[in-house]
Amino acid sequence: MAWLMTFLRACLVLLCISISPVLAEEPAPARKEVATGLVYKVEGGKVPLYVCGSVHLLTKKDYPLPAGYETAYAESRRLVFEIPPAELSAEVAGAVMAKYGVLKEGTLDDLLTDDARKALSGWAKENGVPMAALSKLPPWLVAIMISQQSYEAAGMKAQYGLDLHFSKRLEKDGKVGEGFETAEEQFVMLSGFDLKTQMEMVIQSIDEAKEATKELKLLLDAWRAGDAEGLAKIMAESMAAFPEVERVLLHDRNARWIPKLKAFLADSTPTMVIVGAGHLCGAKGLLALLEKEGFKVSAIKP
Repeated sequence: MAWLMTFLRACLVLLCISISPVLAEEPAPARKEVATGLVYKVEGGKVPLYVCGSVHLLTKKDYPLPAGYETAYAESRRLVFEIPPAELSAEVAGAVMAKYGVLKEGTLDDLLTDDARKALSGWAKENGVPMAALSKLPPWLVAIMISQQSYEAAGMKAQYGLDLHFSKRLEKDGKVGEGFETAEEQFVMLSGFDLKTQMEMVIQSIDEAKEATKELKLLLDAWRAGDAEGLAKIMAESMAAFPEVERVLLHDRNARWIPKLKAFLADSTPTMVIVGAGHLCGAKGLLALLEKEGFKVSAIKP
């Protein structure tokens, strides 16, 4: 099963916002069944640190969130996201998009392989999208836009994601918001993949769009159930053929974030960290890395 685009969308939030405008509508509580989510308490520092797995696009029915997220929020004075809350806006994303999301020379057709061109032409015709509208977009962005459309068709939107849900509450509740990376750094990561990988992204995004609802259900079910092992398996499958993507988007970033997490544990401000769920899983995930540093990690369950 192909999981590359699902993986990318689960790890990076800013493109969700830049492609899909943030609306003012608030999520409406609708869920009745008990969900766990991925919330972990890290102890061994001056104050506890809460590390929470996020899904950057959710639906209305995913609210209210599992209780662990509200517990972590209530007990924290600082929230740390992948991107600072000040940069979680369509305006910021649009500015960075203009720099990295437009081909400076040539057109998309100049870059596409025969297989990618055939697949993209078929998708565009089926979805009523003029190929000319894509002509100045780099392949990696086209791939993510295709994935975005399939996700939104399933009701998933950035406006319902954990990042925006909590970032909108910060100022009102007198809490501080920070980020691990800048918006530009995330765009640099995505635009830095070689052309061969970008072609594979285009083809896989089209293939996955056909079964997006089924694949998303597996991902979301694992998240709701707090099934870290299940998510780790999904991520391992997704990255088996893309070790460079796995290194850039997961392993390298996790390693860069560990010193910052240790600094949060060393000061006196209770902190809630919200990152893509994929960052928590596996031997090179944040939870395992924190345990190697000597901290105690325990899941918060209902």
